[in-house]
Order: sequence, then structure tokens, then C-alpha cells
Amino acid sequence: MKALQLVNWMRVKNYAQLKDTDEKYINVEPLTQMKAMKILYYMQAASLVLREKPLFDEPMLAWKYGPVIKSVHDKY
Repeated sequence: MKALQLVNWMRVKNYAQLKDTDEKYINVEPLTQMKAMKILYYMQAASLVLREKPLFDEPMLAWKYGPVIKSVHDKY
């Protein structure tokens, strides 16, 4: 699986929740690039711990404000 696929899924889910009028989604915030990167970081960590293999193959870079995946950064 590619990191871009995961981010696309997160963005679609987030958009649907933002547009939903159900009260359980009242506090949903827009998914920013920084939030997406940090979520990917934790997803990768969980996959490495629980499955002992990476969820995606793209390398993560350590930038000033947190982890970055270049392909995701360039796209969004």
C-alpha cells in the first residue's frame, strides 16, 4: 500500500464527516497536511510493532515540524 492511498482515504472520510449533519460529527476538524503526516507516522509505527512489517514503503523524513513523506508533501 502506498502512503498516498492512505491519505486519500483519510481525506475522503474526513470530507464526508465534515459534511455529515449527524451530531456525533459536530467536533470534526479539517484534516491538515501536518495532521495527515502525523497520523501516517503513528500508523507506520503501529504496523511495525504489531505486524513486524511496514504499512507503506516510502521513507519518512524528519523535518522541523514533524515527520514528512515526500510524495504526500508534494501532492498536498
